[in-house]
Amino acid sequence: MAVISKPFLCVLPRIQARILLAIVLLVLAGCGRGKSEESHNGPEADVVSIGAAYPMAVLDKSSYYRWALETAAEEVNKNGGVLGKPLSIVFRDDKNDARTAMQIAETFHNMGITAVIGHWSSDVCYYVEDIYEERGIVMITPGANGRLVFEQEFQNIFRIIPDDNVYARAMAEYAVLQGFRSMVIYYSENTYGSSMAMAMERELAQRGIMVLDRISGISPVNASTVMRRWRAFGCDGVIAAADVSVTTDVLTRIRDAGIMLPVFLTSSSFRRRSFEETMAGYIDRVYMFEHGSDLSGSDFVKNYSETWNDYPSVCEIAAYAAVHLLVYAMNTCRTLDSRYISAWLKNINRYPTITGILSYNRQTQEFDGQYLQVKQLGRQ
Repeated sequence: MAVISKPFLCVLPRIQARILLAIVLLVLAGCGRGKSEESHNGPEADVVSIGAAYPMAVLDKSSYYRWALETAAEEVNKNGGVLGKPLSIVFRDDKNDARTAMQIAETFHNMGITAVIGHWSSDVCYYVEDIYEERGIVMITPGANGRLVFEQEFQNIFRIIPDDNVYARAMAEYAVLQGFRSMVIYYSENTYGSSMAMAMERELAQRGIMVLDRISGISPVNASTVMRRWRAFGCDGVIAAADVSVTTDVLTRIRDAGIMLPVFLTSSSFRRRSFEETMAGYIDRVYMFEHGSDLSGSDFVKNYSETWNDYPSVCEIAAYAAVHLLVYAMNTCRTLDSRYISAWLKNINRYPTITGILSYNRQTQEFDGQYLQVKQLGRQ
């Protein structure tokens, strides 16, 4: 996941920064008092609106995330819509910035929107989740798998992709099957990367696999030193917990240094076929952990493949699934009231979606039963 833009927040401890952001937003809300947002979900509305917030400059350029959301909405409307009305998605650009995202959350509240699909990064979700919780808005994130996002017990905050622990467990178990005894971890310096690195270190240790190095921030200045160190360690593999651009850079440096160790990748923004084409010549012995093969027969994946000649990323699949999940909850509960929608989501038991057969686990605050598989890229 990309690092959020927070120029003055980086010098503050996370909790202090979170409180400061909340105070700033309250001041802004007070200054704007008297201005009303257009109501989208009142009795007089012709449509039912849900919100969707994500960094458009990032995802609209690198994925078909918006197309996935709009495709789901089209399917919903072909099948009767929501409570007899067409579904409309209100899109907002959070710019991958915490303050912008918090303002968007308040805007959604003023519009009368009671359910939102977003946000994309773990960092942004960490800061904005309190507002959705307090405002009584259901938030389903299709991209944030950082464990720290769910450190509190929320009523309205949900995730519809596997979290760090699920990915880390799958990678550690696969490393055991490969006979690995030691690995190194590269991670992004953000909530996603840090959380994934901690989960990986824990899961590997539980299986007797040593972590010989854990590092972030490989640059042209230190790259050769890091590569020499990894070669000297004689480790069995590398784990990259970073977004696409950072992973691409690190993988290139590893291979250019002549290090042909197996590399494990995981990120909700990867589109496998595009990555293979971009990194042709660098992906031998690269393993990508993604949503499982049970998706191969889904109409969405077929439609996506025919339209874009690629396999959808985790966040695209999850965004599509989140629309259908929210709509089913609204139609089942026969209300847009977030209290009933949240209660229904927390009582899901073996509910079939494109992401898996979901059951809500109240202990972990996660949906269990999501498909996950490993795909080998390039040659062995």
